[in-house]
Amino acid sequence: KNVDFSLTKTTRITERLRNEFRVEAFDLFNHPNFGNPNRSAVTSAGNTFGVISSTRFPNGDSGSARQLQFALKFIF
Repeated sequence: KNVDFSLTKTTRITERLRNEFRVEAFDLFNHPNFGNPNRSAVTSAGNTFGVISSTRFPNGDSGSARQLQFALKFIF
């Protein structure tokens, strides 16, 4: 489960000039997307078979924690 959301506000300064403000949220509700369970029967730390110890992907990819991004664009 992953919900991305963005808002954009465009403000006209003159007939040719505009400002655009943008806010983007990735994984808006911060829902955890867990990785696959451990498939190794015996490890040095003991029996961790079937234990989920990470999210699906590292930070920055689908499955990471909520991220917010802001942008300001001047259009002429």
